[in-house]
Amino acid sequence: MSEQHREGPSVAQGVARAKSWNFAPPVGDLVTKELMTQQLAEFLGNSENFTIKKIGESCLRRISVPVDDVTDVIWQKLRDEMLKKLLQAGGIGIAAPQVGVNARCCIVDLPPCVGIGDVNVLRFNGRNLLHEKKMLPRLFMLNPQITEKSTQLRGLPEGCLSVPERRAGDVMRPWQVTVEFFDCDGKKNVVIADGYAGRCCQHEIDHLDGILYVDYLQNL
Repeated sequence: MSEQHREGPSVAQGVARAKSWNFAPPVGDLVTKELMTQQLAEFLGNSENFTIKKIGESCLRRISVPVDDVTDVIWQKLRDEMLKKLLQAGGIGIAAPQVGVNARCCIVDLPPCVGIGDVNVLRFNGRNLLHEKKMLPRLFMLNPQITEKSTQLRGLPEGCLSVPERRAGDVMRPWQVTVEFFDCDGKKNVVIADGYAGRCCQHEIDHLDGILYVDYLQNL
């Protein structure tokens, strides 16, 4: 984005989620673990020459596969290389499909300039960050799942590193979400967030199901 259970959701769950949206986003072929492993090796072997994938490339429209062993050191390597791409691009979130790897992982990295009043991270692993006036730490989320979402919808502007030179307003999303995920240490984490924090989580998790924010827009 610009300015679970250890085994994660099944591919079938990802397909069902993608197809449940009333805007019917185009969803490409399902990714096999063999293909994902090949993608991962290609990216890590030549990451300096990889650019962020842009709309129209098939990896952005595929259902990504769950990570089997979240503690495998290879995911730390992927995290580090994804973070480099994110910082170079000046974004606040990036998902593995955006670097051509269809694995269910993403980064959310909200900067201090997105203030507490705009972000509203209500709880992180039981801690009330809003009360403590602390920002959400940089998160590398493996097998993230949205387990709860509010019925209240709000429209706010969004952009995407994979959809350059376009920023849209009134992208309607649930205002508050609860997200469960694993980190590289195998620890389960829970985030309850609204505002841009909740929106960024939803935006990046959408990438794992082959969904781009422009799919929510009726005029594109």
